[in-house]
This record gives sequence, structure tokens and C-alpha cells, in this order.
Amino acid sequence: MDYYGSGPDWGIYYLWPVSDWLLYTPHSWPLNSWQNSVVGVFLIICMLMIIFYKKRTPLELLKPSLDKRFVELARKLGKDIWWA
Repeated sequence: MDYYGSGPDWGIYYLWPVSDWLLYTPHSWPLNSWQNSVVGVFLIICMLMIIFYKKRTPLELLKPSLDKRFVELARKLGKDIWWA
């Protein structure tokens, strides 16, 4: 997404501060474009599916007990929204 979605005429210094090599594409789209919005919504849906079906979040790396409470809350809110 950095390559295409950062904005027109924006270069990316992937190797900074080691190198000043600039990666640039003339095919990028603006930061507030519909393409970035679609990808963002898709990734949020993927994250919610992982929470509801796999019962996992990135919080499990930092604090497993908080992850468990967050998953329980998300599942409860999901049931309240979808089954109300």
C-alpha cells in the first residue's frame, strides 16, 4: 500500500537512514482516494473476522489477559448488534 497509496509524486525511502535511495512510482493514487478507502474497509473486515472466528487480536502479543477480555467484549457487542 505504501507503493501505490501514499500519494502522487511521493517517494518512499525504504532504506533510510542507511541509504538515500528513493522508490518512486508514477502510478500512485492520492492518499484520500477510493482505492485506499476500499483497502482500509477490507482490512477492518478481515480484522473483525479474525476477532470473531479465531478469537484473537494483536493484543495477545502484549497482554494475553487483555486480549481475552477484548475478544469477549467484541463478541458480546457483535451478538447484541446482529441478534437484537
